[in-house]
Amino acid sequence: MPCEGIFDPTWPREQIERFIRAIYFPPHPPAYVERNCTRQSVSSTEAYDRVMLCSEKATCSRMVGATGA
Repeated sequence: MPCEGIFDPTWPREQIERFIRAIYFPPHPPAYVERNCTRQSVSSTEAYDRVMLCSEKATCSRMVGATGA
């Protein structure tokens, strides 16, 4: 799996979108981003946006997982 499924949030947005789409292949684990010393799974760009928003607010403890939503 490329980069062990972990991507860097400093990558350009297009690269992040492509990486997430390329890695997402159920039943295998989705892509991960490391934020606030935790590894959070993201299965879509919408899930990625929620993870980033939650980590910025620092009040959200919900992890966005493979269900995406």
